[in-house]
Amino acid sequence: MNFPNFPLYETLKDDDFKELSDEEKDILFEKIKVMTDDKQEILYALIKAYYMEHQQFMATNELPYGGKSLKNRLKFDLDQIPSKLQYILHMFSKY
Repeated sequence: MNFPNFPLYETLKDDDFKELSDEEKDILFEKIKVMTDDKQEILYALIKAYYMEHQQFMATNELPYGGKSLKNRLKFDLDQIPSKLQYILHMFSKY
């Protein structure tokens, strides 16, 4: 699946991929916790785009990778997110 209307995803998914170290995962987790709502929305869009590209089906109310809806945020367990997507999120968190 191609996402021509989401150039950020298209750019980040084409970066050379490497597994994140435990330290990089911890840093990513801390950065996500303090992201603005706007950045959190983009983060979710990246997760959903990746999921839609790599899965056959997505129910409209389903949160991918074991995500949970909290009072005013979404919560994901990084360990349930594929390594390539972790890397995409890590690269996004640098901006």
